[in-house]
Amino acid sequence: MPARKRVTGLGRVQREFHRKLRQVGTAMGQSLVEVGLDLWGKSNELAPKKLGDLRASAYLAVGGEMVAGGEKPPAALMAPNDVRVVEFGYGVPYAERLHEMQPYQDPTTPGTQPKWLEITLSENADRYFKYVEKRTGEVVDD
Repeated sequence: MPARKRVTGLGRVQREFHRKLRQVGTAMGQSLVEVGLDLWGKSNELAPKKLGDLRASAYLAVGGEMVAGGEKPPAALMAPNDVRVVEFGYGVPYAERLHEMQPYQDPTTPGTQPKWLEITLSENADRYFKYVEKRTGEVVDD
């Protein structure tokens, strides 16, 4: 006759695992919002200013819900209900054209440049990734 062993406590382990997963998701969402706000501030420093409409149209959304900022473009806001998706952008119709404009001649505000969002994200991507990794790792290690 084969030996039988009874395993107990798996329900508790499973509940704890799911609790940690929820905590990681929450920490990830919160850290992505913080990253989005940092990206907002840094990219706005490079964004053209002339009248300020472009900078004022910046928005931040989490899981399809507006968190801060101006008007969202009609086609924006992807990934509804997913707190791990943070969207940052500029809502004025000319934002994309201005962002991609080459050559960039005679900016009205010194220090501004095209590709302001792309440049800011590229320059900070490693730092942003490490920050999110650190914040979610803190939950796992806790």
